[in-house]
Amino acid sequence: MTALVKFYGSSLAELFTRECAESLDGVCTFNLVQRAAGEWPAGFTHASPPPQICSNSMWTRDAGVFLRELVHWGRIEEARLVAGCLLDVIEPNADGYFSFPERFETGHSRHGRELDGTAAIVIACVLLAERLPQQDALGRRVDDFLKGERGPLAFMVRELGAKPLLAGSGEFGPGCYLAGTACNVVQNRLCALALEAGGRWAKATGDYCGKYLFVFDGQTCPEHGHRRKHETFFVVKGKVRMRCGGRAKVMTEGDVLPVPPGRKHSFTGIGPALLLELSMPCEIADNSFSNPRIPIGRAS
Repeated sequence: MTALVKFYGSSLAELFTRECAESLDGVCTFNLVQRAAGEWPAGFTHASPPPQICSNSMWTRDAGVFLRELVHWGRIEEARLVAGCLLDVIEPNADGYFSFPERFETGHSRHGRELDGTAAIVIACVLLAERLPQQDALGRRVDDFLKGERGPLAFMVRELGAKPLLAGSGEFGPGCYLAGTACNVVQNRLCALALEAGGRWAKATGDYCGKYLFVFDGQTCPEHGHRRKHETFFVVKGKVRMRCGGRAKVMTEGDVLPVPPGRKHSFTGIGPALLLELSMPCEIADNSFSNPRIPIGRAS
């Protein structure tokens, strides 16, 4: 079932209603590849109708926005095509995480670090996943993509663990045709919305956990690790000595530390301290303490 965006009032409002609907129909007819043909996979969305300029490209931010609009308009079958294509052509980046390039040429697989496009696709994938049946095969692929330890959300969290804002280049950095990188407000807002959408999806599927941890001066959370869980620690108040992966560091108010699966960690209060832990997935049995006398989870 398709939806309709309708504007009321003057004849211009009625005209704009038609323009919106017919514009979407036009993109689905002339830009979206409905069936694989030659080098064009189904779901590839031409930046312009062939054979116009840029028609051999699919720009990731545009694909994310188009996918989002398809979902909002109730055109789920076309949305499935676009999402499937995006999942088929993405490759891990140099750090091993799935993040998108600025654009794809034909149907060739690529990777990149274009976080504005990556964020737009994450937001759209969450919207699509929320509307697919629970056991849908594409829905499971989208779920794995969103919540995977090497997925785009994990990549954003990793990048934010080193710095509070995400730098970009070109249009989503210092500006078109300008060299270097900059922290552009639009890209960072998109990433914030993507993280919010990812958290909403994780919470809805029962895999998300957020909790406050209070430690007294000298109190220690024992060394442990997780096979599946990805954690991020935020120091809300005070100071702790964090030991992670065999290395120790002092974390103070405002500091952030992402901890990937498999990395042993512990922390001790330097004075009283309050931490916020965000983790996914949340499974008691996934706790693995170094001290075998601790009964929670498994000893290792």
